[in-house]
Amino acid sequence: MSSDSGKIGFDITQKERGRIHSNYQGLRTLLEAEQFTCEEINEFPITLETLQQYRIIFFACPDSSKLRPEEIQALLRYVTLGGTLILLNHAGGDQGRRTNLGAITAQCGISFHNDEVLDPLSNLGLESYPLITEFDQHPILKDVTNICHRIGCTLNITDGAIALAFTADSADPPNKAVMGVASCGKGHVIATGSYEMFMDDVKGGIKYPNNAKIVKNLIKWLNPNQEIISQPMTQPDDTPLPEDIESVHTCSGENPNVATIITKIENLETKYKKLEKNLHNIKEESKNFLTDNTELREKIRIFELNLKDFPDQAMFELNVEIKSLNSKFKTQSDLISKLEQETSLLRDKLSRINQNLKTFTEPLQSPRSTDSPTTIPPLSITTAAEVINKKEKILNPRVLAELNAYLQILQILENQFNNGVLSKNQYREKRLKFEKRIAELQRHQ
Repeated sequence: MSSDSGKIGFDITQKERGRIHSNYQGLRTLLEAEQFTCEEINEFPITLETLQQYRIIFFACPDSSKLRPEEIQALLRYVTLGGTLILLNHAGGDQGRRTNLGAITAQCGISFHNDEVLDPLSNLGLESYPLITEFDQHPILKDVTNICHRIGCTLNITDGAIALAFTADSADPPNKAVMGVASCGKGHVIATGSYEMFMDDVKGGIKYPNNAKIVKNLIKWLNPNQEIISQPMTQPDDTPLPEDIESVHTCSGENPNVATIITKIENLETKYKKLEKNLHNIKEESKNFLTDNTELREKIRIFELNLKDFPDQAMFELNVEIKSLNSKFKTQSDLISKLEQETSLLRDKLSRINQNLKTFTEPLQSPRSTDSPTTIPPLSITTAAEVINKKEKILNPRVLAELNAYLQILQILENQFNNGVLSKNQYREKRLKFEKRIAELQRHQ
C-alpha cells in the first residue's frame, strides 16, 4: 500500500494527552491550512500497513502506556523508508509518564530526561513556562526568536542527532537541549520535551506566535509534496534497520476496544448527571438561605425600632434575642459563601468532564439543567398571617419578616405579663398596639 502524502496521523492508542478533537484543535487548523488532512490513529496494535498511509505521525504525550516491541519495529521501519515521526513528551519524560518513547528515539541518538525545565528569570509568568532563546541554525527555527517550553523536560542528544533549542543559563537545568531532530534512513524523527507548547487556550501554547511558527517551518522543511512511499514497503539494502530491540518493555495497558470506550462514556455521563443535580440543589438551598436572611434582617430592624415600648428587663431579653439573630445571620452568610465556592468547584468539574467527552468520537448528549439563579421558580412562602386570620396568602419576604417579628414581640409581651414585669393594663395597651400594626400589614398586602 502506498502512502497518502496529504495525511497526518495523530496516534491515540497510547492514551495520548494531545488530541486533535479537543486540546489540539489549533494545531490541526494550522496543518489543515497547509493542505493536510488530520486523522486520529486508533488501530491497535500499530502496524507498518497503518503507518504508511501517513506523511507525518504525531505521538503527543503518551500516558501510562508502552509501545510493544513489534510496534517499535514498525515505527522504525516507517521512518527508515521515508516517514516522519514527531514525538512530544512532558515534564518527567518517559519515566514520569510511564511510557517508552525513548525506545524509538534512542535508535536515532535522542533520549528524554526525567526532569522539568524551570527558569525563574525568563518565563511567561511562571518558572515552569520558560522562554527558550538559544537555537541552532536550522530551517525549523527560521525567524524564530523565542519559544515557550511549557512544563517540559530536557533531551540528551548523541550519535549524529541535532540539538535545535537549549535552556538558558538561568534555567534549571541550564544549557540543556529541549528539542532535537535526527535523520534515520530516508525519514526523520523530531522530538521535544513539551507537548503543551502546542495546546489550545493555555499561556505559551499554540497561540504563542513563535510556537505556531515552528509548525509552519516544519511543514516547509519536510516538503509536503514529497510522497513517503510509492511502492509497497521493502527494506533498502543501504539503510540498515535496528533489529535488536527485544528488550523493550511490552505494553502493560489493556487493548483499546469499543466496550472500554463505551464504559468510560457511561461513567462520565453518570458523573455529569450527578454534578448537574448537585448544582440544582445548591441553587435551591441558596435561595432558601437568602430568604431566611431577609427575614432575619427585618426582624432585627423591627426589634430595634420598638425597643422604647419595653421596660429594662424586657430590653435585656430583646438584646439577647437580637444577638442570637445576628449570630444566625452570620452563620447563614458563611454557609452561602461556602455554597458559592462549592458551586464554582462543581462548575470546574463539569468543564473538565465536557473536555473529556470531546475525546470520544460519539459525543455524549447529556441532559442539562435549564435552571439558573434567574429562572428557578420563586418559592411559595407560608406566612405568619395564616396563624392570625387562618387565611392563605402569599406575602413578599419583607412583609413576612415584619409579621413574624411582631408575632415574636407579642409572645415576649405575654411572657412579661405572666412573669409580673408588665401590669394587665400595660400588657393590653402594648398588645393592642402591635395587633393594629399586624392588621394594617394584612390590609395593605
